[in-house]
This record gives sequence, structure tokens and C-alpha cells, in this order.
Amino acid sequence: MNITDKQKEGQKKDDTASTGDCTAPTVPRSSSLRDSLGDTAASSPWLGTSTVTMCRQSFQQFLVECFDALGRTAASRPFTLILIGVFFVVSCGSGITRLQTVSEFEDLWIPRKTVAWADRTTIYSQFDRPPRMQSIVLVAKRDAASKAALQEALQIHQRVISLPGFEATCLRHYAGAPCAYKTIFGIWNYSASALAAANLTHDMAVRPLIDLHGGGRLESDTVMDGTAPVRALQFLYYSEIGSESEAWEKRFIESLHGEKSRGLVHFTLMYGAQRSYKDESDRAIAQDNPLVHPNPNPNSTAAL
Repeated sequence: MNITDKQKEGQKKDDTASTGDCTAPTVPRSSSLRDSLGDTAASSPWLGTSTVTMCRQSFQQFLVECFDALGRTAASRPFTLILIGVFFVVSCGSGITRLQTVSEFEDLWIPRKTVAWADRTTIYSQFDRPPRMQSIVLVAKRDAASKAALQEALQIHQRVISLPGFEATCLRHYAGAPCAYKTIFGIWNYSASALAAANLTHDMAVRPLIDLHGGGRLESDTVMDGTAPVRALQFLYYSEIGSESEAWEKRFIESLHGEKSRGLVHFTLMYGAQRSYKDESDRAIAQDNPLVHPNPNPNSTAAL
């Protein structure tokens, strides 16, 4: 082998070595990028476990730490937690000291932020509040203007005004005036004997149908000439504002409840008073809250 051949052979070896150095190393293929990166991808929220799962685990850990701290505090300072609980309950129930019983229907049902309430406030600031009112409605089974029916109605009226407390609480238009109420019996001066001897058709045709006892007469255009039956009678009673009037109203309703229980021959009886709104509300609450009122009274003093 001459020198020229040796030079060619050395050049081939150099070319082969040079070619091997320039070839890029082959990256080993794996089933996934996560497998090739190992634990780094498994711990990354972008490549491994979802963010929602990590947040859930963090929140659970937070709750565990909080309740663990609370449990340790309760074990070490039990009386402190008891006092905090008692203070919280008393604070929540402090509004009971301002509890008020309201029986005026205007106070119960008129919204405060209305024109009606503003007008009411203005009127009451200039004038006295209107008296409390009690009402009786007698719906006739046949004719309320028959003598037998009127005599039965007069008996109901007489029993009402004879209830204890009526004279002490009734409205009087001036000192020493009789109690004011509206009925039809002023035509016969509230006398049973005068009613028994009366000519009803004549009397009721020439006299006002409704009489305002104790304060003049409330004129009425309605007259009865006997050509058509009278369907109903209404009696209105008035009392001064006060706790005594509420007590009398309770007796008023209880008395009429007894009248209704016994039954009337000529009428169907309906009645109500100022306190009836509150009584009906209390009755409904008693039925809806048996734990508060374990034995609700079905014979409520509400209007029937």
C-alpha cells in the first residue's frame, strides 16, 4: 500500500467519525409524555390532577383544621363556649321586650308607607280617634219587619246593653248623655210594650228606619210600606278606646256566641267587634302553631 492509499483510507475514517458526531440522538418514545417526565407531571395541576380536585382537597383540609381547633377549644374552655352561646340566644331574643299587642284594625292592616297612613296620622293629630265599634247583623229567614221578628231582635239588643261594663265604656256625645248606638227600635222608644201595640207599617213608613240613640237621629231615605220583606237588620254600638272596652267587647262576642248556639227563630246571627281582627289572627296562629298553643280554643271570640 503506497502513501496515497493510506491517505485515502484515513480520509474515509475521518468522514465516518464526522458523520457520526453530527447525527442527533434518538429520543426514546414512550406511551405518554407523563411517563417520560415522571413525578413532575404527576404533581403539576396543568399536566396531572385537575384544579377542581386540588381545590376540593384544600377546602376539606381547611375544614378539618377549623373543626379540630374548635374541638380543642371546647375541650379546654367549655364554660367560655357555653357563655357565648347563652349571650347569642339572649341577644337574638331581646326584641321580645318590645312586643306589643295591637287590636286596632287600622294599625294591623294599613301599610305604614302609604298615603292612607299619612292621612290617618294627620287627622288623628288634629282630632280625636274614632270610637271602637261593635256590630250585629240579623239576616231574616223570612221578613225582618214582622212583629215577631222585631220582638226577638229587641230582646237581643236589650241583653247586649245589659252586659256588665257597657254603661262604663259606651260612647256618650256629652257628659250625662245616654249611650250612643244605632238600631231601629228608637221608633218605639226601646219599649217592648210599645212595639207589641205598634202599627208597624204605619210607624216604619213615617219614621226614619235607623235611629241614632243618644245623639239625635240619623236620617234615612229608606221607608217600609209592607210591600216587600225586609232582609236584614243591623245594630251598631260604640265604646271609648281603652282596655276596658276590649274587655267589654269580649263579653259582647261571648254573649252573642251563646245566642247563636241556642239558635234564633227568625234570624241568622252575625256579629263582630273591633277586637275581632286580633282574635281571628290569634285563632289562626294557634291552629298553625300547636307547639306554642297546644290546646287552641275552637270557640274563639272572633267574629262569626
